[in-house]
Amino acid sequence: EASEGTYVQYPAEELYAAVCLESARNQAWIIGEDLGTVPKYVQKRMAEHAIDRMYVAQFSVRANPKAALEPSPANAVATVNTHDTPTWAAFWAGEDIDGQVEMGLLTEDEAALASEGREKAREALAAYFETDEDGEAVLRAVVEDMGEGAARAVILTLEDLWGETAPQNTPGTGPERPNWRRKAQLSLEQMQASTDVVAMLKRLAAARA
Repeated sequence: EASEGTYVQYPAEELYAAVCLESARNQAWIIGEDLGTVPKYVQKRMAEHAIDRMYVAQFSVRANPKAALEPSPANAVATVNTHDTPTWAAFWAGEDIDGQVEMGLLTEDEAALASEGREKAREALAAYFETDEDGEAVLRAVVEDMGEGAARAVILTLEDLWGETAPQNTPGTGPERPNWRRKAQLSLEQMQASTDVVAMLKRLAAARA
């Protein structure tokens, strides 16, 4: 059980030194995963060693129509979501909130508050990007915004390209969920032939140009 685990101390400076040395030797760009329970001081040490961080759009949404999405920083790789979060379609529909109730992580009252907050976030994003309150339209705007932003790179989740609602992984679950086992709805050939998939990738490429 994860709840019975513990944190293990590592020789941080030695590990940072090894990473930086290999980065210099191989001219490689290093990115650190600084999400979740990672302490704030880790971000500070990463910056001191020129290790870039993660920017996740779904974590950066604010219920403010004038500033609904915090911009991505330059020292980051930008993503809409991660393998441990809901897909964009599920996030937009609030399906992740329903899932947390099902797993006993939220009470009905807490879920109601979370749903209210999500609705305000949807309204703010639609107003901020001056688009309809439509998940696909807002996703296109978010992707374009990230592409035009300062982040050194942008990563898209494949499932978001066709509106998948099932997650890649549900943290805290085991055999009861098909984590890491669900096949993609589209083959590579179907992705290449999909006008929606190609249009999204072209939109991102144009924004990065």
